[in-house]
Amino acid sequence: MADEKSLADLVVGDRFWLGYAQELVNAAVSAPDRRAEQLTNTITWFWSIYSATVLVVLTIRTPSLGLAIPLGLPVVLLIAAYWLASCVRAPILLEFDPRVPAEIEASHHAAVAKKNSLLCWAEIFTGLSAVCVGVAIVAALLSAGPAKPELYGYVGPEAPGKLLFGGEFAKQAVVRVNVQPVVATPATAKDLAKVYRASDTGELRDELDVPESKSYRVTAAWNEDKVEKTIAIDVKRGE
Repeated sequence: MADEKSLADLVVGDRFWLGYAQELVNAAVSAPDRRAEQLTNTITWFWSIYSATVLVVLTIRTPSLGLAIPLGLPVVLLIAAYWLASCVRAPILLEFDPRVPAEIEASHHAAVAKKNSLLCWAEIFTGLSAVCVGVAIVAALLSAGPAKPELYGYVGPEAPGKLLFGGEFAKQAVVRVNVQPVVATPATAKDLAKVYRASDTGELRDELDVPESKSYRVTAAWNEDKVEKTIAIDVKRGE
């Protein structure tokens, strides 16, 4: 038979509130540990979301310096937040005389204050990283910067002398396209070059007459923000 509580334990009085206060004091140290464990799980989950977000943004466009800072800063913030949350759960070394209640109380307060401080900073770093990712996503969607350059081509077996090519460049960019057979012969050694202007959306499409070859080296060059950029691909003739 379970031990029955005395009437003094059941009545809400000084003894009840002293017991309640004891529970609060004991939980003052364990509560930050539980919160730190929850925070580490949240940081791990947020890291996976952040990694996917960075991959999507880099696929959409090449980030500028203003976009790269909020996009890369969460790496440092999340690592710092995880480390701080781990420190909350680590044992805290304190010195006190077990025969002096005042020293025990002071050590308890110091341990609780240190754990709460570490936990607070971990939560701040986690929140800042979330804000940075949000800013980076909005900036990537609203940025007027050029899309990541792209170039592709095709030579079909039905028309081995026709090279179909296209690409995505900066808006209204002047693009110089050069086509050269990978394995040149005296009859195909001459390069084929032509200058184009991309559309308002940066698109470029055309068809070129090329000497018959098994594969071609297609190179596109253009200026963007006073910097010359190039992109090259190898195009094999379709079978």
